[in-house]
Amino acid sequence: MKRIVLSLGAAALLAACGGSEPAAPPAPAPEAAPAAEPAKTDAVPVAAQAETSQPSADGWVTYGGDFTAIPAMPAAKLLATPADYVGKSVKVEGEVAKVCQSMGCWLAFEDGEKSITVNMKDHGFSVDKKGAGSWCEVEGTVEKVGEEFTMTASAVRMKKQDAPAEEPAEGAAPAEGEAPSKG
Repeated sequence: MKRIVLSLGAAALLAACGGSEPAAPPAPAPEAAPAAEPAKTDAVPVAAQAETSQPSADGWVTYGGDFTAIPAMPAAKLLATPADYVGKSVKVEGEVAKVCQSMGCWLAFEDGEKSITVNMKDHGFSVDKKGAGSWCEVEGTVEKVGEEFTMTASAVRMKKQDAPAEEPAEGAAPAEGEAPSKG
């Protein structure tokens, strides 16, 4: 019975993350009598929520497993010749173009018309759904599925990019604590 419930839950989860529309909230579970002892299972959680931890001192938030010492390459290099990396573990860095808006279970790098989707390994973790525009490092394996190249990530770390400082409009009131300009 547990396997059926887990299988149905996994199928629903995979169906929910396929599109950009948010999934409908789950129906409330029927109340059950408290168990005398917690049930033991060998099942691995199907999808973990995005990390809610605070960014590190240098602004990075890490998701998934640990990184290895593989040197990072620009995402543009992977996108230029993805076939060269099929079946290989790589670390890629670049600006995130898109993130799954249902669960945060994938992200994409783009360079012109070329793109690669990065799936979180076994839906075992997810990233911040507001991560588009963030700088990102991803470590994982490149795969070819049909005519498309994808990457399965074992570890991801994201850092929000600083917004460029805006110059105040001419004649605008000075910001708080700023002296008015003389001109």
